[in-house]
Amino acid sequence: MTATTNTALNLPTDVRSVLKHFYTAEVSTVGKDGTPITWPVCVQYREEQGDFLLCTSIGMPGKIFNLRRDNRISLSYSEPTGSGLSNPPRVLVQGRATVGDEVKTDVMEFDDFWVEKVMGPQPASKMFSSNPLMRWYMDVYYMRVYITVDPVRICWWPEGDYSQDMQYIKVASNVG
Repeated sequence: MTATTNTALNLPTDVRSVLKHFYTAEVSTVGKDGTPITWPVCVQYREEQGDFLLCTSIGMPGKIFNLRRDNRISLSYSEPTGSGLSNPPRVLVQGRATVGDEVKTDVMEFDDFWVEKVMGPQPASKMFSSNPLMRWYMDVYYMRVYITVDPVRICWWPEGDYSQDMQYIKVASNVG
């Protein structure tokens, strides 16, 4: 099935479940020399906006540098551990990233992101986040830049079987 739509909300239920319930995605950006560079990160699918939110510490700015140079980004959802899903599709989101201009020092500004993607699966992180002394020692970790991803194409392989035909939806977008 190939379709064109103007919103990411028209995804099949099993694909939306992956985007909502997977804790991490492998995020790939393009390095200065054109090499793809990949990191596992927490990503929040914001269904109402039809976009994705992730963030990175200013102490590890590689994603920021790469995305400011070349805003192409991909999010690969391939590891279902902890999602509660059985035999989910493998999902690949290709898109364009917008890197925030502001360094956020209060991680609770995006409380739903932190509770859902960090503190929920890692309860010990709440102890560190609420401890002023730990926050002072790890201040660079808590200084974060938020990245919004506007999808251009969302691909999936039913039941995670790459031997099956890839299915996809092109998301109408004004991003270049």
